[in-house]
This record gives sequence, C-alpha cells and structure tokens, in this order.
Amino acid sequence: MPSDCEAEQSAKMDLSRQSILNLAKRGALYTALILLSDSVALALDSVLLSRNMFHYFTLFTLAQAGLLFFFGGAVDIAGSLSVTKVKDRVTKSEHDWSEESHRKAQSRAAPFIMTGVFLSIFSFVLAYPFN
Repeated sequence: MPSDCEAEQSAKMDLSRQSILNLAKRGALYTALILLSDSVALALDSVLLSRNMFHYFTLFTLAQAGLLFFFGGAVDIAGSLSVTKVKDRVTKSEHDWSEESHRKAQSRAAPFIMTGVFLSIFSFVLAYPFN
C-alpha cells in the first residue's frame, strides 16, 4: 500500500502534468492565432500589392518568437527578488517579496515563453520547404 507521502507526491505529479498540459494548450492556441493572423496579413499583402511576401513568413515567425521570449523573460524577472528590492528603493516603498509572488510572475510569463517555443519550432520547420 502506498504511504501518505507517496500519495502526496503522486497527486503533485498529476497536478504538474495537468498544468503543463494546460500550458501547452494555451501556447498552442496563441500560436495558432498568431500564425493565422500572420498568414492572413501576408496573403492580403500578396494579393493587394501583387508581391510575394510569403517567403518572409518564417522570418516574421522567428522575430515574433524572439519578442515573446523577451517579454516572457521580462515578466518573470520583474517578480524576482533583486528587481523587487531595486523597485522598492526607487519608489521608497516596502513591499515584501515572497516566493508566492515570484511563482505568480512565472505563471504569467509561462504562456509567452511556451508560445515562443512553439513559434520558433514552427519557424525552423517551415524554413526548409520555403528555402
């Protein structure tokens, strides 16, 4: 029979798997929305201005992935201990940093980073056929 500690670890692993799956679903949804909007914009540009811009699609996708990585990292860093201490000195306020506030910052940054991962993978996959 599993002990209470093993049952607790199993419950944490299930929660972790579920949260990773939810994060991947959100990242995939955001990736699909970004790719759809990029495709429509490039198609309209190609049709209306009679120029072929579709070969830049992978570059746009890679640039957007980089911006998402930068923004997600900035959101994560904003919740870190050192940035919070600097912000407290500049604004002359006393906010207590906690691990919980940093975890919230990480959870806010995670969808941006996951979407960036999906976009960068998609960019490299599409780079070969459109070479």
